[in-house]
Amino acid sequence: MAGKSRVMAIPEAVRLELSSRAAKLPHLTLDDHAAWLSEQGCAISRSALGRYLKAQRDSMPLTAEQREFRQAEVLVRLRCLEVASSLIQGGDNQELIRVSKELFGWVQAG
Repeated sequence: MAGKSRVMAIPEAVRLELSSRAAKLPHLTLDDHAAWLSEQGCAISRSALGRYLKAQRDSMPLTAEQREFRQAEVLVRLRCLEVASSLIQGGDNQELIRVSKELFGWVQAG
């Protein structure tokens, strides 16, 4: 059984602000959050921080807009896989996945 998260040992006000920042600023990276925590005087390992933020994300209900975005993203990924399968001849699954990811990256950059 897993022990208590190290993040739970930091002051509650800092932890609440961390959760708020993670929700309001989804573009921030794990390193951004770790740097902010360090500025607050709270040194937490990246792995503990990552586990905490993932648990926070997983426990938050999605808005209608977020659900719609995720559904659209799944459809785009599926379409990229379909296009990749039309380009890749043979049974090389690794190449199929690589091309599909490349296509998805291209769509995201679009």
